[in-house]
Amino acid sequence: MAISENFDWVKERAACSLYQMFKKLQMGVSADVKSRTELSPITKSRQVYTLINGKGNRFSVTHEDFSSHPDIPITRSVDFALFNDAISVSDEEKSFISVTVTLNGEGSCMYSV
Repeated sequence: MAISENFDWVKERAACSLYQMFKKLQMGVSADVKSRTELSPITKSRQVYTLINGKGNRFSVTHEDFSSHPDIPITRSVDFALFNDAISVSDEEKSFISVTVTLNGEGSCMYSV
């Protein structure tokens, strides 16, 4: 797609903020957790996904898997955090990625790993 000569890169880049993209990520993760929860069978061997909204710059998703033992779940979590210069995503094993945002060649705001 060709970009118009009148495309205002400065205005669009200013609108492409980490905060805006963090909130977009949070809404997307929330929708995914809701969808996955609706698919989970209601049995003792089920899997449970939970979105935990922390303070404004953090949220987490936990996954409890009851398939190995009905009373003792295997629990995993993924943590998302917004910092001044990046969004970080990490798990309980401390695997970590750092994400920034940028405009792509078509002028759309995108995550950059």
